[in-house]
Amino acid sequence: MKRIMIPLATCLIASMASAEVSLTTDFASAYVFRGATLNDSFVVQPGFAATGLGLPEKYGMVLFGVWGNYTLSDYGSSEGSNFSEIDWYGAYYLPSLATGLNLSIGYTEYTYGSGSGVNVSGTSEAEVNLEAAYEIAGASIGIRYNQGVGGVVGTSAYTELTLGYGASFTTNLSGSVTAHVGYAAPDAGPSGFQMYDIGGSLLYALNEMWGVNASLTYIGQGDEDVLPDGLYGYDVNFVGKIGLSCAL
Repeated sequence: MKRIMIPLATCLIASMASAEVSLTTDFASAYVFRGATLNDSFVVQPGFAATGLGLPEKYGMVLFGVWGNYTLSDYGSSEGSNFSEIDWYGAYYLPSLATGLNLSIGYTEYTYGSGSGVNVSGTSEAEVNLEAAYEIAGASIGIRYNQGVGGVVGTSAYTELTLGYGASFTTNLSGSVTAHVGYAAPDAGPSGFQMYDIGGSLLYALNEMWGVNASLTYIGQGDEDVLPDGLYGYDVNFVGKIGLSCAL
């Protein structure tokens, strides 16, 4: 999602197997979404997710959450010191058909605050998404299809392929390497490969509830006709994050 990519969703399911609620806060050097720079300086990105909700495991799993981006400085028409964006999302994960296979359908509502630079204050746009991911021996491959269903996004589509590998180094320390390739099919403008990225992350569990993480991601430009250079296009190519998480 801006957010929850397939490996992240898979990790979230695993980490929340014995928990109903997850709280996260990331401190990032920039805010980049699908290759496009929405803010080129420090941002704070809190999140909340809840799963389970009493649904028996044999019927699958439901997930609901909210995610926000708080900017600290201006970028183009984006105003600093405000929540430029708050996203609401939900997903239903089908019962497992095979070990390591995860299938889901979800919905995301993107809402924009004052001076977000993305849209007019108080407006929103929405997507329906379909995900499939398969994991074996720490390696994963997944695909996510996002279909616009409202707002400025219209009926634009975005498809993302994800490759990842994760491993535990000690009882408390784990890490992963993840790569994405995104293909955009907008209502207006050319279709094509919009971006690619590759990044690494480390997670250290302080105890059963709390964890800290750090990551660094390189973001590459795809077709310049699809993701042009300049404001709200391709601008930032490295994003670093540190974060804190809590599972209840």
